[in-house]
Amino acid sequence: MFTAPGAEFHPPRKQEDDVIAEAYAQLSYYFSQSNLRRDKFLLSRTGPDGIGFVAIHDFETFNRMKAIVAESNMSVAEAVLAAAALSDLLEISSDCSSIRRRQPLEDVPLQPGTLVTGQIPNIYWCAVDMNELRAHPSFLPLPPPELLQIEGPETWHWVRQDDPLWNELHWGVLSTRHLQAILGFREPKCLEFFGLPKHHASHQASFQAYQDLQASPEAGAWYPWQACARAETINSTRRSSWSAQRFSRKRDQSKPRKSRPGFRDIGQVRCSWGSVQEAAALKSLLDATPLLGSLEEVGLAMLDPARLGDTANRGRRWQRSEQVPAKPFPPLMGASPDAMLRLPSGELAAVEVKNVCPFFQLDACFAVRDEIKLPTTLPLWQVKGPAERVPFLHLPQMQWEMFVTNTNQLYFVSASACHGVNIFVVQRDNYYVQLLLGFISDFYSQFVLLGNAPHPNFFWARPDYMELLELTKTICDRTPLLRRITRKRTEPLQQAFLD
Repeated sequence: MFTAPGAEFHPPRKQEDDVIAEAYAQLSYYFSQSNLRRDKFLLSRTGPDGIGFVAIHDFETFNRMKAIVAESNMSVAEAVLAAAALSDLLEISSDCSSIRRRQPLEDVPLQPGTLVTGQIPNIYWCAVDMNELRAHPSFLPLPPPELLQIEGPETWHWVRQDDPLWNELHWGVLSTRHLQAILGFREPKCLEFFGLPKHHASHQASFQAYQDLQASPEAGAWYPWQACARAETINSTRRSSWSAQRFSRKRDQSKPRKSRPGFRDIGQVRCSWGSVQEAAALKSLLDATPLLGSLEEVGLAMLDPARLGDTANRGRRWQRSEQVPAKPFPPLMGASPDAMLRLPSGELAAVEVKNVCPFFQLDACFAVRDEIKLPTTLPLWQVKGPAERVPFLHLPQMQWEMFVTNTNQLYFVSASACHGVNIFVVQRDNYYVQLLLGFISDFYSQFVLLGNAPHPNFFWARPDYMELLELTKTICDRTPLLRRITRKRTEPLQQAFLD
């Protein structure tokens, strides 16, 4: 091409169609099955399943993308959007700020029962984010606390359980986390009665409950119970308005970044797994066919002291005379079911989730097994299936949650990442609740108020205590299984570890 003397040479600009074609090919490679699995940067954005959104401005730092648009009038963002719009592999977010794969990365097939080991268990494996659950059409969420009128204990059930305020509200409150310890269910003789392993034993748990409740009188003085119908009306109205608008609000499509916690032992892994996986278990309940009902989010439900009434009676054979004054209770007592289930009849039932941690200790590392075909010769501690019976140690918590929320049924959800979900319907037993109240009162009056730390096996051999233990076994054994739900894993087994 002829150039006049002294004139500067300018190469021809790239045509937009050529730029888009090159960007299309490059994006197809970036998000391909083979590349994405080993691309640490993109995986940190998409998550292990590969379907998280990647911000378009991230591609502006890619040298290859900058080279594609270098000799054109298009920017990297324009090229990425135009190429993604033509792709069957990719989709664009509603606000045109990011792109992602339409389909998750495919699993690498493993044989059933395959053992995978590692040093850093991924407690977010197959997890569901709580905000995703709140967007479910059959889930009625709680608005953020700053949008509500939170006053005394009677309004604490409006506070989300994942909000920092929820933890602060537990100061001096007797809640379900204390029940096993207060009842002596973690003491050696009780565990022997139930035929449970010795590793459940912890007298320290009873001592910790004793210490926690030392603050009860002061907390009760700070937060007296005051029925506030006005706050209930205001919060109900705001919840309805906020929930009606939730589908029109912009949602964050990106997956939350997951930390890499270090675990010293399997006990820490189990505790972390149970809380992180709660939303996934609740979603399984919502996705069950036929539908059991709709779920409603609940915070810290507090017991109205007026409902205690005459709780002096201890048992069918050990009733107090009317002349004996009732023993005192902690001024603040509450419970936090994992959700409330609104049945088709309109009746409310409490929901309690217990997630079965799939990880176990194996030599110097942690391990997990894939779906195991039953029956199997593997030891039970490696199978990690859902509970086949209501666990003895959890029954007091279930009965207490029904009493505090004034419901008659509790749906117990035992969820396993590899073996599905079992659902039981536990009926409220008022006599059992009466026994619970009696022992709560005794623990508070004999140990907390007098400043005497509980001794080992502190309630053992009392006739009414043996009645409580016998009744615990009876109720658990007679509660039938309502339904089994097959739960498909959403992430491959290889992603169960972060190392």
